[in-house]
Amino acid sequence: TFLGTNAGLYNVDGDYNTLIGFNAGRGVVSHFNTFLGENSGYLWGDEGKLITGSGNTILGYYSGSALTSGAYNVTVGYTAGYGISTGARNVVIGRNTGRLLGAGGNNVFLGYEAGYTTTGSGNVFLGYSAGRNATGSNLLFIDNSITSTPLIWGDFNSDIINFNGSVGIGTTTPSGELEIKGSSPNLEITSTSGQAYMRIDKFNASSNGWIEFQTGNIGRWLIGPYNTGGASSSDNFRIINWANGGSGNNAFVIENSTTNHVGIGVADPAYRLHVRSTAVNYIAGFDLNNASGTQLIRFMRQGSWTGNITESGGTVSYNAFTGSHLATSKDELETGMLVSMSGVSFHMNDGKGEPVYDVTASKLANNPKIMGAYFHDMDDEELILETGRKIKVIAAVGNGEMWVSDNGEDLEVGDYLISSEIRGHAKKDKGEYDVAHIIGKVVEPVHWSDVDPTIDGVKHKRISVFFESFSINHQAEKMTAVLMQAIKTQENTINELSAKISSLESENLKLLSMEAELEELKALVYQVANKE
Repeated sequence: TFLGTNAGLYNVDGDYNTLIGFNAGRGVVSHFNTFLGENSGYLWGDEGKLITGSGNTILGYYSGSALTSGAYNVTVGYTAGYGISTGARNVVIGRNTGRLLGAGGNNVFLGYEAGYTTTGSGNVFLGYSAGRNATGSNLLFIDNSITSTPLIWGDFNSDIINFNGSVGIGTTTPSGELEIKGSSPNLEITSTSGQAYMRIDKFNASSNGWIEFQTGNIGRWLIGPYNTGGASSSDNFRIINWANGGSGNNAFVIENSTTNHVGIGVADPAYRLHVRSTAVNYIAGFDLNNASGTQLIRFMRQGSWTGNITESGGTVSYNAFTGSHLATSKDELETGMLVSMSGVSFHMNDGKGEPVYDVTASKLANNPKIMGAYFHDMDDEELILETGRKIKVIAAVGNGEMWVSDNGEDLEVGDYLISSEIRGHAKKDKGEYDVAHIIGKVVEPVHWSDVDPTIDGVKHKRISVFFESFSINHQAEKMTAVLMQAIKTQENTINELSAKISSLESENLKLLSMEAELEELKALVYQVANKE
């Protein structure tokens, strides 16, 4: 069907063509084409150009003007697909859309001047001037302006899509780059096998939102807030191992901002860090994976260093170290006061735990029942509720503070201490007792002339000490000294006697020599007498 001046002018044996308009399909010699519009398929100045491509639908003034062997193209609009020549299977709709396409094929352009300068293939450009200046192939542009960063960009070769803006699902006002909104919104990522997945969802109708991970049918990990029924527990952040058909195991919990507690293996942590395990071995491990380091754990108070745990050469050190016992007392105690044991008061944990000792402030000199020096009261509310008593901490090992009193001699580093008759105090061991019960060693010297404070008329001071617990038998030392003196005296006597014996032996040798000389003289006299 040809309608219009020069429509299908060069057609000889082409069939099934519909060519309507001045110069429409002027050079068509192929089949199954539809050209509608003045100069559609006609290139001005190239009156002899033939169109051998089939199955084209060209609609619009100068639409598809450069078409030659290109087939199965659809161009709609003023100069739409103007430059398509050998390109095939293109769909271009809009004025100047795909104007310079040439040999490019398999493109879809929709919008005024969409893909205007593009010569590639396999592109999809949607919107006013979408991809107008884009180069390359297999690209996706969705926008309504000339831009290299469209609202939606994609690469079909790499299966990549990029959103240059916020995405809302169920909302027209997304608050972030992606917002899903609905009565029961969820986002699920599933593997091609249908087993491993990640899902953002509500665990059940009454719960809060979760991020869920699952591999096969083995088990599930849930991350998010979960209401356990405790106070404000719906605000708690949790990581839970939820086995299929089983109950949740709280692997990690961060409680709400009221408590800021962290729990590992416990649903409602009671402390800033609360770790619970049913394992029969270790609950926690600290591994310094550095051959040159020594620091394992640091302890701080209000940002300042108070102690640490270090390791060197296979030896673990607790720095600085004070070992303590637990006690109760009716006495008013001050830090550093010596306390004496009166016996076990009770055992913790219904008789199964650590013993708590009953103590009093020591008032006995050289007391053998000294436990240590009062450190502080235990401010553990749960412990107070459990025992109904105030638990006191008594320093007994390592270093600590201790009150000392003047007993006539200054204290030097290394001096041993025993308990004093002054309440809660120690004093220097001067060897006055047959057996001295040592309770500490001086590490902070004291010159009493420099000390002013007194107690019961005696100078006193609280100093740093090393705790000790042993006895010195001064009586045995004294007896040993007497015995050693006696041994020394006996040695002197033996030496004197040995000297006398040596002298007598020398005199005896002289007598024997004189006796020999006398015998010789006698023999000589006898000889003379016989000669006469």
